[in-house]
Amino acid sequence: MQQFNRSRWPIDARELLELIASRRSCRAFDGSEIDPETLREIVIDGTQAPSSCNQQQWHFVIVTDRADLVRACEIAGGNPLRRMLGADLPLLSERMGA
Repeated sequence: MQQFNRSRWPIDARELLELIASRRSCRAFDGSEIDPETLREIVIDGTQAPSSCNQQQWHFVIVTDRADLVRACEIAGGNPLRRMLGADLPLLSERMGA
């Protein structure tokens, strides 16, 4: 699988499409801790995602506490994969006019 290389930005359109097409889901979580700086960078990148009319009406919550991860799993319908995460970053969105 091809890896995105930030030093090569701007990326060629064809290369970007190939990178998107090669994306695969990971379900082999080991529950290991994730560096707080890495989590911060993920959230920063997420806040840069485009939205309708550039409203970006979302919020991120970083969940790393094991008990909170188990509770998040229960709230999300009991998906057993969530119990194996090292961190969870649920995306919270505001409704228009709320």
